[in-house]
Amino acid sequence: MYSGKVVAITRARLERALNLELRDYSLTEVQDMAYRMKDIVWIPGETEATIAGLPTDIQNYIVNEISLSKIDFGYWFRRYAKFLDDRKNLTVVEPWPSQQVVLDKLAKLEDEGLNKLKVIVLKARQVGETALWEALIAHLVCLNPNTAGIIASDHPDNSLKLWQVMMRIYDNLPGWMQPRRDAKVKAINLHLDQIDSDVQVASGNQKTTIGQGMTVDAAHLTEVSTWERENAFRIDADMIPAFDSSQKHHSIFGLESTGAGGSGNWVHDEWQSAINGTSEFNPIFVAWYMRPNRNESAEGVEFNAKTLNMAERVKREVGVELSREQLAWYQKKRVSAEAKNQLEIFFQEYASTPTEAFQTGFRSIFPIEVVDRVRNKCKVPIGVFEVLPSIKKLRKVDLEEWNRDSSPTKAQDRLLLWENPLPNSIYVISADASYGMVGKDNAAVQVLRVGNRSLPDEQVAEWCGTLSPVDLVAPIWILGHMFSDKYLQLPAKVAVECNPGSPGIVTQVELIRLGYPHFYVWQRPLRQDGAYSNETGWWTTPGTRPLLIDKGVDAVNKGDLLINSIGLTDEMRAFVTTFTPGGQRKVEHAPGMHDDRLLSLFIALYVAHEQDSASMAEERHRQEALKSAPAKAKKQLYELSAEWKVGDSLESEMEKWERAMGLDEQSVFY
Repeated sequence: MYSGKVVAITRARLERALNLELRDYSLTEVQDMAYRMKDIVWIPGETEATIAGLPTDIQNYIVNEISLSKIDFGYWFRRYAKFLDDRKNLTVVEPWPSQQVVLDKLAKLEDEGLNKLKVIVLKARQVGETALWEALIAHLVCLNPNTAGIIASDHPDNSLKLWQVMMRIYDNLPGWMQPRRDAKVKAINLHLDQIDSDVQVASGNQKTTIGQGMTVDAAHLTEVSTWERENAFRIDADMIPAFDSSQKHHSIFGLESTGAGGSGNWVHDEWQSAINGTSEFNPIFVAWYMRPNRNESAEGVEFNAKTLNMAERVKREVGVELSREQLAWYQKKRVSAEAKNQLEIFFQEYASTPTEAFQTGFRSIFPIEVVDRVRNKCKVPIGVFEVLPSIKKLRKVDLEEWNRDSSPTKAQDRLLLWENPLPNSIYVISADASYGMVGKDNAAVQVLRVGNRSLPDEQVAEWCGTLSPVDLVAPIWILGHMFSDKYLQLPAKVAVECNPGSPGIVTQVELIRLGYPHFYVWQRPLRQDGAYSNETGWWTTPGTRPLLIDKGVDAVNKGDLLINSIGLTDEMRAFVTTFTPGGQRKVEHAPGMHDDRLLSLFIALYVAHEQDSASMAEERHRQEALKSAPAKAKKQLYELSAEWKVGDSLESEMEKWERAMGLDEQSVFY
């Protein structure tokens, strides 16, 4: 029905049964035949009698078209499903790229031998998904006897729009293809009494259940992310069992929605489950650029860095090279959204990645402009490896094949390497352990190249996944020796989060037992005389966590910490401010999300600079300002730098620099 391979097999079987050779009529030929039959009056319920009185070639044509249309959705869609185009003309259409990606997925599932097809579509706004899904439901209901369908949107007004699309398709079918409609049915439900098929219309905020006690053969639920919470969760209790009870040879269930509402809602949870392979629904993402008419004249347009970075990311990750006209359209829309302070809505409505789609519903502690900047500057790994814990070895993953993989989980349980060890650099490794359970917190290992007066801190390697605390020793051991400390002639310094009772203690103890020699030591002040305790490993406490987060967030915002992990930027988007039942503020991941990569990297950053007598980042900013300062100001800067004594505040020193240069703080430091 959706797969060319399956259609060919079914067609051959049908031709043998009918003892005739089916023919593909072109759209022009279909239109010519429609013109020939334009004066025929088709009386509901008397179609067969009317056909019997027609010329033989027309009878053969009708048999051919009904037969092919039943078994081949693509054939029927391109010739008989009519929609209003952008100019309000009633016409048939070729599937857009945004629609074809869904048809390709359905075909792939059918090729795998499935006949109960469940799909969840995360989409940008206005990419033709509603029209396609209404056609998919209409095709099954109108051409197959005893088929029950349900369509529903978030609000009755939007459900009415679905109904109108459905009825436009039905009303404009040729009379010989259109089954009789029961005129007695009330409200907006389509009952085809002649073939005993029907479509019920519902909405996500209705008080009654949807699908309870029914057998549903075809379902289309749209904008589910904005359904009332109770009704969304009833999909699991009512709609899915109703669909699973169908015994039809072909049945289809489509969920499609934007990411409105952000993380933590039913759609987000189901999408994540589908991505992770733990849902019966198959995920499809439809980006803004898959709609063909999103173009703007590019004549005289100078593309800004944000637009160019987005284009490079799409080309690198998806393999799609956007045209100048598409970039001009994107830039115009984005500039307008930024002017209205609606960038989050823009990313949701015109998402180029699934993460961008899930924008609203929470506000990250990172400004959205920062997340976008960091995301666009992520480097492509120079190496990807599978960790073999039992022998503490790496197995190389084919990099080209890995880059072609569009799955958001492709980095799970893989070691990503963005830089080989540099001879004159120091590296710090941090580890956040977990209990190695799928669906729970991840374990994360980060390698940070420590910044200096010339280069910022940069994430150069990462492993994130579900290894047990003991097996987590393997990636730490390998990375520690790979990024060894050339000055101390030791493996890299390792900081494992090992709060009392945490799984990190197991990892730390195992590393010590195996003889790893170089750990971060947390010196806690214990007495008034200045004595310190020496605790091996990092402890995240109510006192250290805010310090850790504030330092990390500030470094990312200022560009002093460079991030290369796409998975980590996803965690940035969902790193939010929450409040405990007692009203105490806490910064952590949004419900259903993770922050393991992020906090592990922040540990590495803090450990790397804990003993700095002055901020390396601020020193680098000062050197950069010095290079670009006028000659007179340079002389004053040298003099001011020489006068800076221990104890002077950074704020007062910055004020001196600004006065010398005649610049404001933002011009100098950002």
